[in-house]
Amino acid sequence: MSETQSQSVKPVFYEQPMMLSRETHKDLKLSDSTSFTFAQNVASVPVVISEFAVASAHYPIVFVQGDESRGTAADRPMPMALLSTQSGRNDFVDEDGSWKAGTYIPAYVRRYPFVFASAEDKDNFVLCADLSSDRLSREEGAPLFTDGGEPTETTSRALSFCNDFQRDYAMTERFVDTLMGLDLLSVQRLTITRRNQPNTVLEGLSLLNRDKFRKLTDEEFLELRRNGCLGPVYAHLSSLHRLRQFI
Repeated sequence: MSETQSQSVKPVFYEQPMMLSRETHKDLKLSDSTSFTFAQNVASVPVVISEFAVASAHYPIVFVQGDESRGTAADRPMPMALLSTQSGRNDFVDEDGSWKAGTYIPAYVRRYPFVFASAEDKDNFVLCADLSSDRLSREEGAPLFTDGGEPTETTSRALSFCNDFQRDYAMTERFVDTLMGLDLLSVQRLTITRRNQPNTVLEGLSLLNRDKFRKLTDEEFLELRRNGCLGPVYAHLSSLHRLRQFI
């Protein structure tokens, strides 16, 4: 299953994802809220290959075995931005819902409350929105549909953003498949040592195996380069020093 889930499977954040309909949701509006309270209780979110470079400057990028509840396929590990080393907590969202100033906000977060879902033919996607989001209401905000039932610019932007995200997600899946094909990902146990506090142990995270990476043949290394994988690989490795921010 791809990142675009059926409505019976709800990725993180999404409590009531529903396909947008010009009939049912003709009066729905999107507020200009900049609150990220919906993300206060998540310790990691997916990141796609196109944002590795900028995300790596702010978060450790690790690979986590797929979990449909996170919006990732169960048959492969996928890259996640680590937001905290404590479950149910996001160190980058303040109590007032503001994201930490000067910090990159992952596309997965910025996309909310919109999301793609697979259409019945499985080859196309439909735009959905989390109807439980306090960013959506029928009272105030930017309308999603015109009086004639046509998508507004707000809806068109959301559709374009989700389309770009889905394209990048598919590229990220291919990137992970390439790493797996070369047996470069290894499950590791990370210990975060804090001053005057108990250590935190992170289980089940996959990282690039540096030894195997160094031992790649010339042809295998060229395969990574041809597939555009070297940049993301180095961004992942560079990002791991950000684990120190959780000490």
